[in-house]
Amino acid sequence: MSKTVDHSQDPRVQAVRSQGALTYTNVDECYGDADLVEYLDEGGIKTPNKAVEWAFDEAIEWAYRMADYEVGGDCTEGQDLASSLQAALKEFKKGGES
Repeated sequence: MSKTVDHSQDPRVQAVRSQGALTYTNVDECYGDADLVEYLDEGGIKTPNKAVEWAFDEAIEWAYRMADYEVGGDCTEGQDLASSLQAALKEFKKGGES
């Protein structure tokens, strides 16, 4: 009988999920807990703080891609999202150890 793993209990996942600034980003909307664990493990990311930094980097990259492809040539929404995520990452780094 195989053991079921509850990825939501991984401290790295909990740290990422606790970041309100990541709500409604690709990390929040598209990555399940098991996906997060897989990506973090593949990246050699072992600490919750590094996991949060990784998640912000992923979301910022996605926001810039969104800005590049926005319909009608107005890339404001994606750029605004990227800017707010960068500011939130900066605040996180001020308050946490990396």
